[in-house]
Amino acid sequence: MRPPIEQEIEDAEVEVADSQQQQTAVMLVSTRLAGNAVIRVVNRCNEAQESNDLDLSECQLMQIPDAIYLLLQNTHLIKCDLSNNVISKLPVKFAERFSSITELNLSHNQISKLPEQLSEMKSLQKLNISYNSFIELPEPVSRLSELTSLIANNNFIIDVDVRTLESCLKHLKEVDLMENPLNTPTVEALERELPFSVSFTPPTDEDWRDLDN
Repeated sequence: MRPPIEQEIEDAEVEVADSQQQQTAVMLVSTRLAGNAVIRVVNRCNEAQESNDLDLSECQLMQIPDAIYLLLQNTHLIKCDLSNNVISKLPVKFAERFSSITELNLSHNQISKLPEQLSEMKSLQKLNISYNSFIELPEPVSRLSELTSLIANNNFIIDVDVRTLESCLKHLKEVDLMENPLNTPTVEALERELPFSVSFTPPTDEDWRDLDN
């Protein structure tokens, strides 16, 4: 069964799909949607039209509602905060539609994979994927040429291709890998002198090191 919030948003979007004027569409969406969480989403989208900063944190989202593409169709987003929801997937459409974002916060969700299209976000400088379900750093991250800050603590990451980060992300300044079960080769690679600062939690028992085998 689909969450009521997401169903309400989808139903409203269908009703306004053929609308010619964005303001009319926004009014119809706002009128059709019910519930505090949904109203919060609409209000924050409206705020983002002025600030170019979309804050959808703590909105009880299980997925990113398609209605935000309608509400923000003429908005040039610079920052986006999707933290503290229960999102399990970042849609391809999101990366394509909001490719100019410089700061993206996906922390405290249930994401285990990012779409290849993330690499199209050429302006992205700060990415926070902490407190999710990643077992490795998403491959598209290595193609974010302007990335300066990568926060990936409190996941389930075992292996990190440190040399790829070093060679591909020339502007990288900080990497946070704290509270991940990193294997021995990764720990040894991170202990080398690197062009960026890195924080990580070394294995403290043999169980973590057994992950190497």
